[in-house]
Amino acid sequence: MKANGKRCQGNIVTQTGLESVKIKTNKIPSRVRNQGYQILIRFNNVGDVAIFERRLKTILIGSVPLVINRAKFVKVGSNGPPSSDFPPMNPGAPPKTKSSRPAFNLSFKDAVAGLTRNNHVKISIEEDRVIRAKLDCCWTGKAKNFHFLLNAWDIVANNGLDDCNIKYVGDSALKSLEENKCWLNQWFDDIKPWEEAGELSGRLTWMVIEGLPILGRNLAAVKAIAGRFGRLLEVGRLNFDFKIITPVKTLILTYNMRDVSQRIDVVLNNKSYPVRIFEEPFVLSSLLRDHKGNLDNDSVEDSMFEEEANWSFHGGSVWWCWFVIRRRESRNLGTRKDPCMQP
Repeated sequence: MKANGKRCQGNIVTQTGLESVKIKTNKIPSRVRNQGYQILIRFNNVGDVAIFERRLKTILIGSVPLVINRAKFVKVGSNGPPSSDFPPMNPGAPPKTKSSRPAFNLSFKDAVAGLTRNNHVKISIEEDRVIRAKLDCCWTGKAKNFHFLLNAWDIVANNGLDDCNIKYVGDSALKSLEENKCWLNQWFDDIKPWEEAGELSGRLTWMVIEGLPILGRNLAAVKAIAGRFGRLLEVGRLNFDFKIITPVKTLILTYNMRDVSQRIDVVLNNKSYPVRIFEEPFVLSSLLRDHKGNLDNDSVEDSMFEEEANWSFHGGSVWWCWFVIRRRESRNLGTRKDPCMQP
C-alpha cells in the first residue's frame, strides 16, 4: 500500500476496526519522500476480501483517500481492470512440474526443445578370469644402464603399456612376447614373462603411512605396520626435526599384486588413532627435473635420495627393474641402486 503521509498507520488501524494488524515501515531516502510514504500492512481475519478492499478505499489520510496498489491484474477480453475491483485470486494449488534431470546439466537445446528419452538395453557381463590373470602378470628384466632405468616409466607409458598394448593371443604368452620383444629389447635385457609357477620375485612399492601420531614416529612402529604388507626395506620422512611433519614413507617388497590401500587403528597409550596406509605410484619422470624445470643429472640424483634417505641396495653389476602390466594402467615401478653409484 502507498499513502501520502505517515499518519496513515494509526488511521488504518482505527478505521478498519481490526485488532490483529501488523505494520512494517519501509524507510525512504529524503530525496524521494515527496512521492509518498510506503508501509507494508498484514491483515488477519478480514473476512470477505472485496468488501474489505472497498472499506479500505474510504480511509482518508488528511484529505486524501488511501491509495491501494496490488501487483496482479486480471484481464477480461481486451480490457484489464485491476484485480482490486474483483474478489479473490484462485486458491487452487499451483501445477507441479517434472524435470527428467537437473537443469544445470541441460544444454541450451535440451532446455528449449525438451529431452527425448532413448530406451537403451543394458546387459551385464562378467570378465574372463583367465584373461584378467594374464593382464595382471609381471615382466622382469635388466636395464642396460642407470639412465634407461630413470626413463623406464616414460618408456612404458609412451609405448602404450598403460593401455595394455601387450596382447596375449590365445593361451600362449610366448607369442605375445615375440610380438613385443623387438622394442622391449631396445631398453631391457633378458626379457621374459613372469611365470606364476616359478619363484615369486615380488615387487617394490612405496607405501605411505598417514596419520601416525607424533609419539609413535619411530622405526619399531613403522616396522610393525609395514610388516603386515611386505618386507620393509627403507624408511623415509621419519625425522621429527623437520619444519613440516609429513606422512611416513616406506619402501617395501611385497608379493601382493593388488594395490595396498587400507585403514587400520593404531593404539598408543590406550588411545586409538586411525591410520591410513596407501600405495603411492612412483613417477620416474618427476625425478628428471629440478624445481626450476631444468634437466640436471647431478641435482636429480641428489634430490632423489636426499629427502627419503638413501634407498640403496646391492644388486650386483646390473640395474634391476620391476613393473606390473595391468589393464589401462602401469603401476609400481621399483628400482635397486648400487651403493657404488651413490654420490
